[in-house]
Amino acid sequence: MNVSVQDADSDVYQLDAGTLPADGRDHTLTVTLANQAGPAGGSGGAIYPLRLTSVSLDYTLPAKRPRGPATFSLDSFSAGPGTSQLPGTALGAWPAAVSSVELSGARQTTGTAGPSGTPAVTAKGASGTALSVTLDPGYGLAASGTSAPPSPISGELALTGTPPVTALPGIATQRFLAATNASVGSVVQATINGAVLSVKIVGKVTTFPTVSLSGGALLVDLGRLQDVLTSSSLAAAQPGQWWLATSGGTSGPSAAPAGLPPGLTADLPPGSDITSAAGVAAALLTDPLSTVPQQALLVVAIAAAVLAITGFCVSIAAGVRQRRAENALLAALGVPPHSAAGQLCLEKLMLSLPAAAAGLILGVVLAELLVPAITLTSSATTPVPPVIIQFGWAQTLPLALAIAVLPVLAAALTMARRPDAAAALRAAEAA
Repeated sequence: MNVSVQDADSDVYQLDAGTLPADGRDHTLTVTLANQAGPAGGSGGAIYPLRLTSVSLDYTLPAKRPRGPATFSLDSFSAGPGTSQLPGTALGAWPAAVSSVELSGARQTTGTAGPSGTPAVTAKGASGTALSVTLDPGYGLAASGTSAPPSPISGELALTGTPPVTALPGIATQRFLAATNASVGSVVQATINGAVLSVKIVGKVTTFPTVSLSGGALLVDLGRLQDVLTSSSLAAAQPGQWWLATSGGTSGPSAAPAGLPPGLTADLPPGSDITSAAGVAAALLTDPLSTVPQQALLVVAIAAAVLAITGFCVSIAAGVRQRRAENALLAALGVPPHSAAGQLCLEKLMLSLPAAAAGLILGVVLAELLVPAITLTSSATTPVPPVIIQFGWAQTLPLALAIAVLPVLAAALTMARRPDAAAALRAAEAA
């Protein structure tokens, strides 16, 4: 007897409930989850609550045609001590199927030793509070093809808690759609655990983490996939990768990768490779393929800011020298110095402020275009998911403000010392 349970993380545990003697008597079978191997070879550690997904019975087909049908009865079941006991009829809606993969394989290869019969369910219903399944168990022996004696054939009776699904909903990447010439709404075939399943594409994404194949990938919900595999009497899918939301990660030199909480390594299956978000970010920041272009971009930004401030100051100094006669005339007409200085500062502010705003906008646009293009992994590929650009507004805004204000201050300083108006007018007239 075997039972399958699915935990809250959609991992399926196939549990051995022991042997059920075929003696017509009632027997109680007990299975303990803690003694079973977890998914991907890890230790037990199911995430509750659990859901019963299937009950199966493996048996050996009779060598000759049986005299009558066989009957399997499920009286009741429970989740363990302290939980309520449910009658077997609670699984009455579960479809029952019996099959023999070995018999089908023997017929297609070496054949059977004598006549054989395919197993089939003949009736299913309630017998009091028990669920009763009547079946023709089938019969036959597999021929060896040599002088060796024929071998027995196994069969399986399965009660599954999920109805058959015609197509599994999935999301495709852009590369998968291009490679298969499919589109949203198409039904494609996918091979999982040796079985061919139909997947209906219900959406598309540009990229997806861990998908690096040139042909893209199909994304399906693990829980729905497990239900489809269970209803088809196929082996459950064993996840080979987990994404964990953790807290309390380490930083700096330590035995564990950056950002990994202490003690997590011991809870993972042996041989697991651990990658943390902090570790990936640190690798991208220290990779020469990304670091050198990023540093060059920072140097260019600083140089552009210095040139902008210097250019404004030189322009102001040249403008003041050219307008010396005009300033002298204003002084002769009795215009106060602060009024003339305010006029010049306002004029320069009307030039520097739009220039600083335009530079800020241009810098944002260039960062959005250049940073993703120059940030590469160690294999010179674009990281997935793509980089997230975060602007250091605490440094950027003061720099833009300095570009706008420093030219104004320079203009004010040039007007602080006002030359003699008569001397300036005579010099202008002589020139």
